[in-house]
Amino acid sequence: MSCSPSERLRAQLKRCLAVGCGALLLAGAKSEAATPILMVHSYSQEYAWTHGQHDGFVAALKTDPGVTPALSTEYLDTKRRAYDGAYAKAMADHLRIKYAGYRPAAIYVSDDDALLFARDYLQHLFPAAPIFFSGVNDYAVGQSLDRSRFTGVFEKKEVAPNLDWLLRLDPGLRTLVFVGDGSNTHAAVEREIRKDLAGYPRVQARFVGERRLDRMLERLRGEPSQTLFLTTLGGMTDAGGEVLPLADTLRALSQGGRRVVSMEDAYVRDGVLGGFVTHGARQGAGAARLVLDYLKGKPLAEIPPVLKSPNAYLFDDAVLEAQKLTLPGDIAKQATLLNPRAAFFDAHRTLIVGGLYGLSAALVLAILAALYIVLRKNRELTRANVAAEKSSRLLNEAVSSIEQGFTIYDEHDRLVICNEAYRDFYAASADLIVPGNRFEDIVRRGAERGQYTDAVGRIDEWVASRVAQHQAADGKVVEQRLGDGRWLLIVEHRTPSGFIAGNRIDITALKRATALIEDRNAQLDAIFQLSPDGLVSFDRAGNVENVNAAFVGTTGMSAAEIVGRSMEELERRLRELAEAPEQWSGLEACFLQPKVGAGGTAATAARPRHQLVLRQPRAAALDLLGITGTATAVGRLLYMHNVTREMEVDRLKSEFLSHAAHELRTPMASIFGFTELLINQEFDEATRRDLLVTIHKQTQWLVDIINELLDLARIEARRGKDFRIEAVPIAPLVGDTVAAMNIDSSRWPLTVECDSGPPSVWADEAKLRQALTNVLGNAVKYSPEGGAIEIRCAAHDREGKHHIGIAVTDHGVGMRPDQVARVGERFYRADTSGRIPGTGLGMAIVKEIVELHGGGFKIDSAVGAGTTVFLWLPAEPRAAERNAA
Repeated sequence: MSCSPSERLRAQLKRCLAVGCGALLLAGAKSEAATPILMVHSYSQEYAWTHGQHDGFVAALKTDPGVTPALSTEYLDTKRRAYDGAYAKAMADHLRIKYAGYRPAAIYVSDDDALLFARDYLQHLFPAAPIFFSGVNDYAVGQSLDRSRFTGVFEKKEVAPNLDWLLRLDPGLRTLVFVGDGSNTHAAVEREIRKDLAGYPRVQARFVGERRLDRMLERLRGEPSQTLFLTTLGGMTDAGGEVLPLADTLRALSQGGRRVVSMEDAYVRDGVLGGFVTHGARQGAGAARLVLDYLKGKPLAEIPPVLKSPNAYLFDDAVLEAQKLTLPGDIAKQATLLNPRAAFFDAHRTLIVGGLYGLSAALVLAILAALYIVLRKNRELTRANVAAEKSSRLLNEAVSSIEQGFTIYDEHDRLVICNEAYRDFYAASADLIVPGNRFEDIVRRGAERGQYTDAVGRIDEWVASRVAQHQAADGKVVEQRLGDGRWLLIVEHRTPSGFIAGNRIDITALKRATALIEDRNAQLDAIFQLSPDGLVSFDRAGNVENVNAAFVGTTGMSAAEIVGRSMEELERRLRELAEAPEQWSGLEACFLQPKVGAGGTAATAARPRHQLVLRQPRAAALDLLGITGTATAVGRLLYMHNVTREMEVDRLKSEFLSHAAHELRTPMASIFGFTELLINQEFDEATRRDLLVTIHKQTQWLVDIINELLDLARIEARRGKDFRIEAVPIAPLVGDTVAAMNIDSSRWPLTVECDSGPPSVWADEAKLRQALTNVLGNAVKYSPEGGAIEIRCAAHDREGKHHIGIAVTDHGVGMRPDQVARVGERFYRADTSGRIPGTGLGMAIVKEIVELHGGGFKIDSAVGAGTTVFLWLPAEPRAAERNAA
């Protein structure tokens, strides 16, 4: 019985309502019964071979009433884009994100590229899922598969059965040409064919593997053999590299009277004769039967792969007739014929025409009867229209009650119905969201009005992509950002009647929360990694979860060595580096029981620090503090503060104060003693003057000590920050310093060897003058009997940088090597007799000044022969360039 258009529309609307609304009510029960299966095909859904395997697999699964498959399908499309490592990794990264949290019960892959992808990536992305395959030509790949994870159906394009029937039709056949697209699959097929040809020594075969169709036709132009065997052609392209429709390739190869034999069912069309072919639907069905065995409880290791390819005879009868070929009887009985010949009518024309006349008379009677029936059914149609209107009202009410944005588009992609939530999401194009308008027109107008963020500046490209996603309607999740900043999650499904039902959910709040969490995590990670103090975090199980760069630098242990190790293992490693491991209380002692504060964080009233002294990789004193938190991710945090410098500074301060007190006590005691004598006794004028001179000398010594202490303290405190760095010519500086000291040249003859012109040093002139004054003063003091003093200036490359050196040489008392080694220490004086005046701070000041300039300090000396002090200072940059030139 036929249906009117309005009845068909109402039926389709009812089915859409069942999909769109009924699915919401039954989602809980359905999800429990559904078996998630992930399908990954090597080629595109438009490729006939892939389509056949897919349909065969799905149809075979549905034969078992106990299995309700929930299928997710992906296509590698390697006929269009060659399969290689980079493409495989990119696809794997995409699937890792897309299917995060997805747990398929089984994975089905078709053809060789998808199997390699499953072996190298899918088995790791979904470690619990078994993998089933079909359409795999490369039998050798089975040796690289884990039998506990993989099984399936191999495909073999068998040349022997095709040669057998060809030779029966044409016993004189001697030459053949096998053609293919040069792909990996073609190479695997060619290897198997060459093995089979070994049984036909009289047949000469030539193989033509070429991806471009024009080049393949050129290679076939002079070919004497007119019998072609088709292996695999899905990757054939035109001269510009675009993948050709299969029909174009087949028509081109069938021209010129060639006899074209196919070895794949998808190629039996457009002039191809056919043959003993691989069968896509049988391949997919075979893999599905293996899946059903596994789902019923049979261990995968007990499900061997199907090595015998389920092939069949398939011929185009129209081509057989055109080439005047008749199949052998035994093969004709087995074969499936496409486009069978209409020979029956020709053989029985008279009988058929007479029968048609009789049928015409019967038809007239039937029409009269039908008119009566139509009149009677008209009343029933009226009642049906009333029911349809009621159903339409119910549909509208049901759709309006859905809180999410909901739509239904018909098989021509025209809007059938939507709710107010959908219109609210797309307010900018609300005037177009009316039944009957095409989906593409609606989204294009919205894009032109700035409604979609991703469409800005690329409207045509974006619209094409969005329409393709919409028409696929395969249940994939699509995220869409609107121009007002909101985010929508879109899921669309195609109904059995060809309609498209879609849902849209506002996920703006979820997006913002996710971004906030990611930003907070990034900030915390940056703080953790950039902290100057060592940090180690432990998870709730007590294993090391993360360490920062400061901890690695201090201990010399790499993150790879200790992340994932237990706290006990980390403690053992630290004890191996410790100076006195038996004295260290261990890591557990560093942690206190947490006390939860008002804010919900761990707090302690007193957190004692435990000190660990390392002897390697370098000596270091560390304060350790353990913090136990309440977060679920981090159980404990170990804080490590390097106090080596603080301890060294404290030691130096104590030593400095001890020396300073000692040096100050000597002149103070002398001053105090002599002033006490002057107060308590009367002395003659000469004695009194002698005592006052002594007091003056001791006071001057005391002033010198205090001034030099202040100078040293200022230099150390400011670390050169108050230096006025400029280009200082060496010769004038040396000359002015010597002149200012007014050295008695009769006792200490001075020789200065410094050029009057460049070079110059990069220094603070006042500080450099102070350092040179101290060195010259020592040369005079430590030459009490007099003697020549030489000052020389010279350029020198030091540690790859250009420096200017000042050398001051005296011929005084000199020093032993142990004394030389201590020059520059505070309060150290080589003369312990007290006959040579000094504070022991002069050379310490010289050393600080020179090193803060980035220079160097060196002393050569021998007892009784004198001393040479070398001061090296960075050359002024322009002078360094001139010298280098």
